[in-house]
Amino acid sequence: MKIAIIRLSALGDVIVSAVFLPFLKQRYNGAKIHWFVDENFAPILKNAPYIDVLHALPYKKTLHSKNPLKIWRFYRHLRSLGVFDLIIDMQGLLKSALIGLFLAKKKPRHFVGFDKHSIREKIASFFYTHKVAIPYTAHILKRNEKILHDAFNLAFGVQEWQDSLELRNLTFFCPKIPKLEPILSTPTPKVLFVLETSRVHKTYPIEGFKQVGLALRDYGLEILILSHAHLEKAQELYTYLNPQVKATLLPPLSLEEVKTLVAGVSVVVGGDTGVVHLAWALKTPSVTLYGNTPKERFELKGTHHIALVGNPNADYNKNDHSIKDIPPLAIKEAVLKVLEGTSKFE
Repeated sequence: MKIAIIRLSALGDVIVSAVFLPFLKQRYNGAKIHWFVDENFAPILKNAPYIDVLHALPYKKTLHSKNPLKIWRFYRHLRSLGVFDLIIDMQGLLKSALIGLFLAKKKPRHFVGFDKHSIREKIASFFYTHKVAIPYTAHILKRNEKILHDAFNLAFGVQEWQDSLELRNLTFFCPKIPKLEPILSTPTPKVLFVLETSRVHKTYPIEGFKQVGLALRDYGLEILILSHAHLEKAQELYTYLNPQVKATLLPPLSLEEVKTLVAGVSVVVGGDTGVVHLAWALKTPSVTLYGNTPKERFELKGTHHIALVGNPNADYNKNDHSIKDIPPLAIKEAVLKVLEGTSKFE
C-alpha cells in the first residue's frame, strides 16, 4: 500500500503530525509512507525510520520565483511519482490540496482531507474524495488523530490513540553532531533557552529570560542559549548571565543540528514554537510559554512537560502581548519541577 501524506509546514505542525507514524507503521508494516514537506522543514524528518520516502519540495522557493516554467516543472514532477493508494492532506490549505490533486493524477484516488467546516481555507475541501469532520478549534493532536483514524479506517479507541503517543520519540532520527558533543557530553544538567518564535506574540522577552537565568543560578545547571535570526539578543543575554551563571552561547545551528541538541539537553524553555514542540516529541522535559495562542488547543501534555500562560483567555489577538506577564519565578519553578525524577537531574 503506497501512501502519500502531505504536511508542508510549519515546523511545529510537521512535528505533531508525524508523531503518530510509529503507531501506524507497526500496524500496517506493509505500508510505504511517502511524506511531502517543504524543503525548509525537511531536515526535521531526515532519515526518519517510519518514513519510506521523504519528498523535500521546493514549494515556497518555486512559487516565490513567479517563474511559470519552474512552477510547471514543479507540478509535472508530482505527476511522475506514480500511483498512490491513499493520499492524506494533513495541512488543509489550498496549496496542500493542489499537491494532492496532482499526485492523484487524472484517475480519482482515495484523497482524504478535512471538510469545509473543519478547515481554514474552505476551498481546499473541494478536492477531497473523503472529507473528515472535526471542529477547527479542536486540539491539534485530536485533529491529526481524527484524519489518520478516518483515512486508515481504523477501529482503535481513544485510549489506544493516546497510548500511541508513547512511541512518538521513535519518529525522529538524531545524528551525531561532532561540534555539539563537547557541549552535551558534560554531566551538568542543561537548560536550553529558545529565544525566538515565528511571532512576537509568542516570544518571551529577553529581560524575562535574564531573570529566569539568574533564578536558576544556585541549582547546578548550565544555561544554553539558542538563537537564529537575532544573534545580538542572544549575545546580550549571554553577556548578562555569564558572570553569575554557567552559560553557553550556542553557534548558529542547522535544523538537523537543533534536533540532536534538543534530544541531548535536560529541559527546553521557550514560547509556543517548533523547537519546543520538538522537545515534547523527543520526550525531553519542556516548559512552554503561551501568549496570544490558546493553551487548550496547542498544549502538548506529559509527565515532564508544563505549560504556562500569560492570558488564560487568549484568542489570537494581535495586540495580546501577555506572554511577557508570565513571572520568571514561575518559569524557574516549572523548570525544577519537570526535572524532578529525570535521569538528567540526579
